[in-house]
Amino acid sequence: MRKSVIAAGAAAIAATLAFAGTPGTAQSDNAAFVVNQSSCGGTVNTPEGPVTLATSDGAIQVLTSSGNAMFVCNLDVVAGPELKKAIKLEGFGCFTPGGPATESRLVITPGGKATAVCRRRD
Repeated sequence: MRKSVIAAGAAAIAATLAFAGTPGTAQSDNAAFVVNQSSCGGTVNTPEGPVTLATSDGAIQVLTSSGNAMFVCNLDVVAGPELKKAIKLEGFGCFTPGGPATESRLVITPGGKATAVCRRRD
């Protein structure tokens, strides 16, 4: 069941999970470039039906001088069925400030909240 949920949501997330703006790069050997309050959102397919997620200020982007990057987005469910249990997706395509993610996960709760985390480790 878990693999089918992952497969069902992967294409939708890859196509729609996005962040606003493109940050620069960190300027010293141990610095990180951080952008708070950017937006993200998208629609994912779940066993209960499509769920649309969005936020205008719930995302954080981090790009380190070593090239590692992370994108975290705290979202609200804006449309879709009422979920009876949390839904977890992993391994979908999404982007970080450093390029395509090498790790990704999304959790949607029955309370109408969601968190997406995308990481790129170089």
